[in-house]
Amino acid sequence: MIPIRERTRFTAELLAALPDLRHLAQTGQGVAHIDVKAATQLGIAVSVTTGGSAQSVAELTLGLLLALVHRVGEGDRAMRRGEWPTLLGSEVGGTTLGLVGLGEIGTEVAVRARAFGMRVLAWSPNLTAERAQPHGAEAVSLDELIAQSDFLSIHIRLTDQTRGLLSYDRLRRAKPGLVLINTSRGPIAPGPDVPRALQDGVLGGAALDVFDEEPLPAGHPFTTLPNVILTPHVGWTTQETYERFFAGAVGNLRAFDNGTPEHVVNPDAVQRRPLGLSGLG
Repeated sequence: MIPIRERTRFTAELLAALPDLRHLAQTGQGVAHIDVKAATQLGIAVSVTTGGSAQSVAELTLGLLLALVHRVGEGDRAMRRGEWPTLLGSEVGGTTLGLVGLGEIGTEVAVRARAFGMRVLAWSPNLTAERAQPHGAEAVSLDELIAQSDFLSIHIRLTDQTRGLLSYDRLRRAKPGLVLINTSRGPIAPGPDVPRALQDGVLGGAALDVFDEEPLPAGHPFTTLPNVILTPHVGWTTQETYERFFAGAVGNLRAFDNGTPEHVVNPDAVQRRPLGLSGLG
C-alpha cells in the first residue's frame, strides 16, 4: 500500500484488520499517522522516501511571509470588491527570522531568508552553535528565539515532545508584533492558542498552511481574522515533489519485493515475515 502523505491514520486496529498487508510504502518521511509499534508487531514494514519537499516548503514559507507583510491578500480582496486601498506594508530586510527547527526545510528557509537580508536565529532540541553556523544561523534557546524574533517559522517534526510546543503562555513572551508562520504541523502551535494570541495582540499576524484539523472546519476563528493568511496544506504539493515521492515509493516497493528492503523505519518487522511479494521488478 502507498499512503499519500498523512491523510489516513493507520491505527493498531486498522492494521490488525489488514492481515495481508506487508508493506506500507509511505510517500514522504513523516510516519506520525502510523502506529509503527503495532506495524512492527504485525510484521508490516514501513518505508519512507528520501529527497522530499524541502525546497517546495521553504519557497512557500517565504512566499507566505512576504504576502503577509506586503498585505497581498488584503489588496487582492479589496480590488475584487472594486476598491483601490492604500495599504502600508513593511520590509523584511534587517528583521530577525526565528526558525523552530533547522533540518532539511529549516536550512532551505535560512538560505532564502539571508538572501532577503534577514538575521536568522534557530532552535531545536539538539541544535548546537557549530551545527547552526554553516547555515548562517545563530543557535539560541527557545525562549530567546521567541523574544528576539520578528518572524517565527516552524520547521520541526510533530512528536509527543513538540505537540503544543508554542502554547499561548509561551507565545506571550514574544516581541510585540511577532508574526507566526507554520508550514510544518498544526498541533505544534495549537489551534485554540494561536487565534487567542492573534485576538489578544500577542501575535501581530500569522501565515498558516497546516492546522490541528484538516480540512479546516467552516467558520473556524482563523477564517474571520484579518491578519491571517491561510493555505490548504500545499507546501509539499508541487509537480517536482510528487515525482520524487512516487519514484521513491515505487523504488521501495521493488526493493522490498527483491528481498533488499530500503528506507524501512522498522526493520524488525522484516524479520517477522519472509520477503518477496509478486514480482514488481
